[in-house]
Amino acid sequence: MIRVDFYVHQKVGFEPLALTACRLAEKAFMSAQRVYIHTDSEDAARLLDERLWTFHDRSFVPHCMAGASSDVPVVIGHGQVPVDAFDFLINIAAQVPDLDAVYIAIGWGSGACGLSAARNALGLKTKIIGVVSAQAPSYARSIEQGKIVEIPPQTRIGDGVAIAYPHPGAFEMVRDQIERIVEVDDEAIEEAMRIYFRCTHNVAEGAGAASLAAVLQERETVNGKKVAAILTGGNVDTEIYARVLAARSVG
Repeated sequence: MIRVDFYVHQKVGFEPLALTACRLAEKAFMSAQRVYIHTDSEDAARLLDERLWTFHDRSFVPHCMAGASSDVPVVIGHGQVPVDAFDFLINIAAQVPDLDAVYIAIGWGSGACGLSAARNALGLKTKIIGVVSAQAPSYARSIEQGKIVEIPPQTRIGDGVAIAYPHPGAFEMVRDQIERIVEVDDEAIEEAMRIYFRCTHNVAEGAGAASLAAVLQERETVNGKKVAAILTGGNVDTEIYARVLAARSVG
């Protein structure tokens, strides 16, 4: 499962961020992880380059600026994140990533509500695309009809989105804030679970992989755009996961 941590500083400015980034990079380096530190600008990257040599008396964190080498465990850069495989990303840039759309699975709707609240608070224009199981389409039908509709779920893999009807407290916010809803079937979800494991070594439960399934289903629509698929969980039984991985991928 991908882990995301946030650090809140009492002090403002570059120095507290740089010190935290140095400590995190050192810890990751000592754990044999490859690190990319993302900054606002070339000047900030160069300042951090200096700090990594001097942030404490015993500091030794092998590092370089982006583009200088591919063999150094810690890389510092700005602008576009390199396509190299990194285990650990440290972002001290002030700018929020500019995404065209975010795909998120909808069960009761709390995740979509929280995502829309965060987007609105940050003043972003990112579109939120809800994802439901085609075998549990109550949210999609409810939004289409403008009222809560009950449909018994029949999905075999999407437990986290297997709801019979939307939560009344979340329904209005989801209806008003998301751009649209995409329905994905069980086969597409299972294929997304296999892709997550094969390409990222992350374990995704059915509902957790639904957003990626939707992106893959709409690959032509999102071509050339910056989109995110939120992996919302990895709570899957061993036997079920083994069956999914053992099945042949489509295509």
